Amino acid sequence: MANQPASRCDGKIAPLCRVVRQAGDLTGPTALQDLYELWSASRRDGALPGRSEIDVFSLRPWLGYLNLVEPTEEDDGFRYRLFGSEIAGTLLCEMTASRVEDLPTSYAGFIVESYRLAQRERRPVFTCHDADQQARPYRWYRLILPLAAPRGDGALQFLTAAYPEFGVGEPMEGACEDPPPSS
Repeated sequence: MANQPASRCDGKIAPLCRVVRQAGDLTGPTALQDLYELWSASRRDGALPGRSEIDVFSLRPWLGYLNLVEPTEEDDGFRYRLFGSEIAGTLLCEMTASRVEDLPTSYAGFIVESYRLAQRERRPVFTCHDADQQARPYRWYRLILPLAAPRGDGALQFLTAAYPEFGVGEPMEGACEDPPPSS
């Protein structure tokens, strides 16, 4: 996904996916920048934070928009351990305990690849893409935050925030690329 040029299809631009190196790499709702800052502050000596290192009460502002995702043991897929209620309301489906690959959308494969990028890079990943649900155009902004594995076997978990923006009429600008390293 990295370094792919933007492409237009039916007035929309290809989905955006990039590794995040600092809060300034994020666009969309400021809630994503705030969550990134909380995750970043939870890191110790550059290591990924575990779930236990993020105070659950500090996540209150994002409740409803958070998913907890983990790799599946049987293949290289991913499963929703928890699925945010606001996200479920927007998608009109509850996905807790379901595979990410089974999302009832045409962009499920893009989301799976975004998790694979976060898993491979062991860094946060920001995504943005347009969607239509019952003829309502909207845009999803998603921040995938890797967490250290609770089992210690190297299989990461992901805390993910996803926010829809309704009534989006302009195509997205940008390309799927990694931002330059921060100085």
